[in-house]
Amino acid sequence: MTDFTVEIINDGRGGSIIYREGDNSIDYSFELAMPPSIVLIFGPSGRSWDRNYSWAAGRCEAIYNAVGAEVVRQKVMGGRYTIDIDGTTGIIDVISR
Repeated sequence: MTDFTVEIINDGRGGSIIYREGDNSIDYSFELAMPPSIVLIFGPSGRSWDRNYSWAAGRCEAIYNAVGAEVVRQKVMGGRYTIDIDGTTGIIDVISR
């Protein structure tokens, strides 16, 4: 995968996450969730991914996994995550151990 950064910006019970590769970025939002989930992250749908992010065409799942892994690394030591990119909104569900 290309070099990237994931920035987490807290705002109350939620916030935003920005995935960056060079000058390109993808915005996600998040909100705290009820157990066993810790946080739900919402992003672009896999259905429109290639059209909206031509610079990342074909890499929707890989980028969602990169965001999920980085959020767990930064904020949820020992946690795990699942992704669902098939709906009208993509979702990363971060779960405690």
